[in-house]
Amino acid sequence: MNDKVNTAPQIGKDVIESLTLGMYEDCRFIYREYIQNAADAIDKAIDCALLKKGEEAIHVRIDKDKRSISVQDNATGIPKDKVMAILRNIAHSTKKRGKDKGFRGIGRLGGLGYCSKLIFETSYYGEPIKSIMTWDANLLKNIINDRENSEEATEVLSKVTKVETEKESDDAHYFNVIMEDVSSDELLDIESVYDYLSMVAPVDISSSFIFRQKINDFKKENGLTVDTYNIFVNDDQIYKPYTGAIYEDNNGGKKKVDDIIDVKFLMAKDDNGSIIYWGWYSISTLKGQMKPKNLARGIRLRKENIQIGDEEICKNSLLKPKINDSRFTTSAKFMRLVKG
Repeated sequence: MNDKVNTAPQIGKDVIESLTLGMYEDCRFIYREYIQNAADAIDKAIDCALLKKGEEAIHVRIDKDKRSISVQDNATGIPKDKVMAILRNIAHSTKKRGKDKGFRGIGRLGGLGYCSKLIFETSYYGEPIKSIMTWDANLLKNIINDRENSEEATEVLSKVTKVETEKESDDAHYFNVIMEDVSSDELLDIESVYDYLSMVAPVDISSSFIFRQKINDFKKENGLTVDTYNIFVNDDQIYKPYTGAIYEDNNGGKKKVDDIIDVKFLMAKDDNGSIIYWGWYSISTLKGQMKPKNLARGIRLRKENIQIGDEEICKNSLLKPKINDSRFTTSAKFMRLVKG
């Protein structure tokens, strides 16, 4: 016999699970990913004069009764002839590293692990067409869990996706992510999602924060810019929830135990004078831990005003390995922006 051995590289279906269904520890991260993608699209829409700054809008809509979620922007949308290449391929992003907020091309599929169908609807300005790509998440899970068959990843992608088109106004421009039959109650908890995004999403500081102007003056003096967008959860606009008070739990409510008396700034530059990072932190007389009732507690790292990880991201890197003390991350309100 002279059988040839197939030595061509193969990518099995299990890689899809690693890049989609098992990508996040905290399911709410999918909101961050979809908002990050929307923000990149809005930046492009502003660059090409399709939008003016301030006209942008990212709407998160949560319907607990129908168990559905949508995240829609009014940015450029995707041209009909690019929908398949952009939305079905995995880790094949056209985004630019160092410029765009996202670049790996996998974040948009994070919702697959938490719904029965993941739908992308989009229309590109000047095209009277709406493109609709549907991912059958249940079918995808069944195929991956079928250990009797060993399909290639690309074969699976073809099986679980379909694209349809409908008529649309030729001046429409948007991208909408829809999750149907959402399995996670946490993703449908409107208050929890609002609180989460108020710290994670790239939004402005609430006008009620008494040190907002001082922070804005520092930015102006140092030529700093912070990306912000108009983001809404069920029509309520989101702002950074910094307050001038520190609270503790009080029979299910909250009681003020101290005040923020000032904010201080920090900044580091490289040898060429370029800013590596900058940030601010609050000053108070509080002794002990800041309780979880204070939403903005802890050290927060941000890139382009999108939070990286959570308030305990620095614990493992800045504390001694054998010390497990959350006071380091909860004793002060602190924001730190990482450039790059």
